[in-house]
Amino acid sequence: MKRLLLSMTCFGFSALSLPAFAATTTGNMDVSAEVIAVCTITATSLTFSGYSQTVATDATADATAQCTGTSGTLTFTVGDGANFTGGSRRITDSTNFINYAVAQTVGGTDLINTDAVPIAVSAATGAGTTTLYGRIPPGQGNKPAGIYNDTVVLTLTY
Repeated sequence: MKRLLLSMTCFGFSALSLPAFAATTTGNMDVSAEVIAVCTITATSLTFSGYSQTVATDATADATAQCTGTSGTLTFTVGDGANFTGGSRRITDSTNFINYAVAQTVGGTDLINTDAVPIAVSAATGAGTTTLYGRIPPGQGNKPAGIYNDTVVLTLTY
């Protein structure tokens, strides 16, 4: 019995003195993200106040692009409007029409729906603004008083 106890004690101590064999290895994990460009474009209303048939009326509106994932100079186009006919944009009271133009500068050439209008979008803020200029030419005849409207689509390319 003493011998068994002595053997077990020796075996226990020898087990404690054995070196531990723990292995390690490394590997790589790739990490990526896809940043997508998301942009919107909005514009304030182009409002012609106090229109008179005998005097040209000018107005302005601001077009604003808000983007994430892209910056630099982007472009947008100005659509023809819902009442476009015969090469002219028109506002209407549902019966009568008044021609108008939208340009990049005061008194500038009317933009057609293929003209690319630049808008600079800041990398820091993701925003950019440009001004559009509207003009109603004089001499369109006597129009009844009332509210005249049109809707023009702005299409941003990014």
